[in-house]
Amino acid sequence: MFNDIKNYIYYAPEKETVESVEVEVSMFSIAFVMSLYLRDKYLGLHPELLNH
Repeated sequence: MFNDIKNYIYYAPEKETVESVEVEVSMFSIAFVMSLYLRDKYLGLHPELLNH
């Protein structure tokens, strides 16, 4: 699912311009964003963890 993103990061420049703002594209920043997706999927399977 994330193969296209991984390939883009591997071949992409270190910085991209998005809406006139320069954004750093790094493996760390992409891994962080991907971790949010995985966290939400995990919590969807384990809603009892949200009660703490």
